[in-house]
Amino acid sequence: MDADVTTALLALKTNPDSPEALAALTRAVQTLGEQQKWDEAVIAYEAALKTARRGASEQTLLCALGTVLWKQQSKMDQAEGVFRRARKNDPRSPEALDFYIAYHTQRNEIPILLNVLTQALRVEPDEAAQTKLSIEMAKLAETEPRTIEKAIDIWKGLLRKNAKMPDAFESLHRLYHKAEKWNALNELLKERLDQLPETAVDEKVALYQEMIPIYRDRMKLEPMVQNTYLAIRNLKPDHLPTLEALTELFERKSRWADLVDVLAARAQVAPTSEEKVALHRRVAALWADKLGKP
Repeated sequence: MDADVTTALLALKTNPDSPEALAALTRAVQTLGEQQKWDEAVIAYEAALKTARRGASEQTLLCALGTVLWKQQSKMDQAEGVFRRARKNDPRSPEALDFYIAYHTQRNEIPILLNVLTQALRVEPDEAAQTKLSIEMAKLAETEPRTIEKAIDIWKGLLRKNAKMPDAFESLHRLYHKAEKWNALNELLKERLDQLPETAVDEKVALYQEMIPIYRDRMKLEPMVQNTYLAIRNLKPDHLPTLEALTELFERKSRWADLVDVLAARAQVAPTSEEKVALHRRVAALWADKLGKP
């Protein structure tokens, strides 16, 4: 065995909690790594673990040994046994979590991986770290059809904590479409509407426009289609696509007074004089034929 490794191991055996001895072993193993002597590095770490006390030094040695087995020797099953001990000591261990993400992803065991990450989340006290881990979990859950509902639940939780988180809104928007959860999607859009300031007229109009085909084609709620168009008109009275849609809707329902009102509004924003005249003529005809006035 390398002399520097032997010296460091002896120091650790004498004082297992010595940071200096642990640092000396780490330097000696790094030298072995530079020489591609990974088998000797594994032997050195395993020898150190035999005398290590449970605590920071043992955790450092476990993560170091597991990383060599994983990244340098591709011995995933042996590495898993080591990282299992490390995770038992600290479910939040970044090295252990990185390993298990790779390990279970490679084996297509996303539900198991999510359980591992959930355990880490439960003992994580830092809010920023919780958010980061939750986002990672949600993205992983999206990759597996069996865990789509889990992804939705995680993103919903994140959105409750931070209503302005764009990743959460966009992911839920996509997942609700994919799962055909139309009511949930419309509720998501309504929540976003409520969060926008009064000045964000164009953004609100765009959200309402997205809701219309959901009400019309997916949920078959024609009254809500009409109400949504009217909400757009209230926000933007000169919104031509809305005025045209309301024209068709009121004409189909024989709501002549409402139709006259919409045609008059269209005449005000008509791009050409010919269209303006044609609209005014339609208004006059409706008064004469349907409303009983010349």
